[in-house]
Amino acid sequence: NFSALKAGLKLLGLLEPGMGDWTKPRASDDPVQLALGPVLDRWFEARRERNFEVADHIRDDAAKIGVEFFVDKEKRGQVRFRHIGLSSEDFIRRLNDLAEKVYQ
Repeated sequence: NFSALKAGLKLLGLLEPGMGDWTKPRASDDPVQLALGPVLDRWFEARRERNFEVADHIRDDAAKIGVEFFVDKEKRGQVRFRHIGLSSEDFIRRLNDLAEKVYQ
């Protein structure tokens, strides 16, 4: 995972100014997007496989932390966030926990 590599290099102090555009933050470096991606991918996969029991379980678990997965009129998967009073750190931790759970 490229974003994880960049995060690790930054943590170790190995990213320096002038190393090029690849070191600059991107939308994909957003911790919420990084944590949400695997959960959303698994939800789409379960729906595509018509495994609605798994898809509904993922959707319901995500809703408990304020993330709503739904399908719009054009049959496109959508995500909506609802504030439920979690700190950013707690929200990301719970998303990561959910990602681990859906891939067990």
